[in-house]
Amino acid sequence: MTELRRARPTFHARYDARGKEYRYTIWNAPVMSPLHRRQAVHIRAPLAVDAMREAAAMLEGTHDFAAFSANPHREIEGTVRTLWRLAVRRQGALVTIHAVGDGFLYRMVRSLAGHLLRVGLGAVPAAETATLLASKTRTARVETAPAHGLCLWQIFYGAIPGLPKPPPA
Repeated sequence: MTELRRARPTFHARYDARGKEYRYTIWNAPVMSPLHRRQAVHIRAPLAVDAMREAAAMLEGTHDFAAFSANPHREIEGTVRTLWRLAVRRQGALVTIHAVGDGFLYRMVRSLAGHLLRVGLGAVPAAETATLLASKTRTARVETAPAHGLCLWQIFYGAIPGLPKPPPA
């Protein structure tokens, strides 16, 4: 915890959030690091990080992410979300997918990570990202990445770093 403030009586942790940041961590090397085995998914084959970045850029913005949701009740809550940032970063063998958005559908981040991993492994071209997004239909072409690489990094209740300040409430 980095900050603590008194909240108004009507505060709701989920509905008052302006956005969230998730990070999905991959250890990309022939041998898994024992220090990262619980927090990162192990991918032995080399990842084409530039192709992953190309695909990620197509997913940024406001879109209908139905193809990347595993929620059978998604028609109730809607499937349009805004991804302010979807970045793929490499530091040595550690590859991290950073997803910052106004909200996420059920298994959306893991589905995005699964798709980016398939792109990085050369199983699908980055250009297929636009086709999947436009389809608005969940198919077997969208794989859900394993859960143990995912971490809810932070929840934003005020200004989001790198984005315009919210209008006054």
